[in-house]
Amino acid sequence: LSSVSSLSSAWDVEAVEMARGPQSTISGRNSFGGAVRVSTRDPVYEREFALRAGYFNEPGTYEGALMANLPMVQDQVALRFTAEGSDGKSYIDVTGFRPGYTPNTRYGNPDEEFERYRGKLLFTPDALPDTELLLSIDHTEVWRPNQPKADDVYADDLVDSTFGRGSWIYDNEQDVYSAELIQGLGGTTELEVRVSYFDNTAKMPPGNFDITYETETTSAEALLRFEELGLIDKGVVGVAYEKQEDEGINRPAASYFAMDGETETYGIFGEVEAGIGGGWTAIVGGRFQTDERRREVLSEYTGSPARDAFEMNEDAFIPKLGIRYDGADKYVAGYTYSEGHRSGGMDFHIFLEDNGKLPAASFDSERMKNHEIWVRANPLGRLNLDASVFYYTVDDMQVRGATSDSDCANWPNTCLTGNFPEAKGYGMELAAEFHIDDAWQITGGLGLLETEITDAGSDVPQFEGWELNQAPNITANLGLNWVSPLGFDAEMCARHVGSFRNHLDAEANPNSEIDDYTLVDFKAGYETKIKGADVRIDAYVENLTDKRYTLLGTAHSAKDAAGRPRTFGVAVTAKF
Repeated sequence: LSSVSSLSSAWDVEAVEMARGPQSTISGRNSFGGAVRVSTRDPVYEREFALRAGYFNEPGTYEGALMANLPMVQDQVALRFTAEGSDGKSYIDVTGFRPGYTPNTRYGNPDEEFERYRGKLLFTPDALPDTELLLSIDHTEVWRPNQPKADDVYADDLVDSTFGRGSWIYDNEQDVYSAELIQGLGGTTELEVRVSYFDNTAKMPPGNFDITYETETTSAEALLRFEELGLIDKGVVGVAYEKQEDEGINRPAASYFAMDGETETYGIFGEVEAGIGGGWTAIVGGRFQTDERRREVLSEYTGSPARDAFEMNEDAFIPKLGIRYDGADKYVAGYTYSEGHRSGGMDFHIFLEDNGKLPAASFDSERMKNHEIWVRANPLGRLNLDASVFYYTVDDMQVRGATSDSDCANWPNTCLTGNFPEAKGYGMELAAEFHIDDAWQITGGLGLLETEITDAGSDVPQFEGWELNQAPNITANLGLNWVSPLGFDAEMCARHVGSFRNHLDAEANPNSEIDDYTLVDFKAGYETKIKGADVRIDAYVENLTDKRYTLLGTAHSAKDAAGRPRTFGVAVTAKF
């Protein structure tokens, strides 16, 4: 997977798992509307090495990666180290800067740089059978413009003549330290304990805004997994704790502001599955969570100090119910009711109102109630289907721009989060794979979504009846894959995104509508052996038709974010 679309690649990734709907009952962190879990490869007790080098144009980026896996003590200790990086330029040609934006040489350079280093150490000591301890360190550095803003996203040459208006250099450094212990408890029961520390520093310089924002997160969770316990087929129960501290500061005296906050979360959760006969399985889960939040803001932007503060202590119970039917080898179908909960908080706003005070920037907690009917089927042996229909309602939905104190349209004013008393959505998702024969495969997907703000409240009643922002009515993809026994393979795919409203704001920004677009990609590869090494060569074209299109963008800029133009790339990977 290339880093064309993201400065983070899929190098040495074991699996990517995506879950729809609220996820609150099977892991330590509470997820409001779906979750993506990326699992990287763990050390193994064999010597393994891999190298990768690549290049793609628009206008030119080099990338590379390596992996080394070394057994340290036979079948007891192993080390795995990976490194990856890229260095290139943005596909937006920066020809000038906004008035008042006076970057030095470093921060006036809109290049894109990415580095990531990861080390994992695995212990499975003979003296402690059924025990596995995994220690991990992950370091990432990213340097890039926050978004590819352009004067005209549909122009042949993508240019930004006033860089710094709604765009800035995003200088980010992140460290993650974690330890994971898995202890077998005999039979079909095991205990899993995870502890991690996360430190993220983001700098957004320069000019009047020279912001440093730092977040430190410490988390711990313990899960007990079990199977075949009385009437229960399988289940998990767990406890979790997380403490997050954040601090932001803008140091220039003419626009000084500072903010800091702290959140502590305690959770008890669990989910069980029990067979009730005839192929039917009942699913019951729940989570009890306590949140304690605090945030303070100081602004001296106009020379007169102003302060704001927020504090909240909240308990919430989040239930989940479901039923599943296993239809032999042909299909599995079910219904799930789940709720999602996200606590309230406070945005920071640095500009004072006419009364010399900061605007109200706090917002309430939100609650989702989600219904889903789903089916996974393999009716013809060569055809795999995954389909679902869903309906949800959200009470006190948190949306940026859903408050009259927000001023998204007029940069650099802040786009504040508010609450819509009620919103709803419904739709369907369909994914299919058809294996024509051993060489050819067709894949496709379709997503339909309808949303509505059913109660906008008395503060911003003009939004009532509107669709939610960043919610396209249709998404679709279609692909054709070919694999040859001689080592060649190829894939062509098309992906479509329907039109949607980019953001909401009380000023009704006219630049908030995003047009629909369809992109076509092509890639081809060849695998062979060279002196005992497995070698793969990939060549690809992203956006084959050179389509101009608009990406999701920040709300506080008159400029849109431009999609990547046609891009050619090549990469070589060797494993030995």
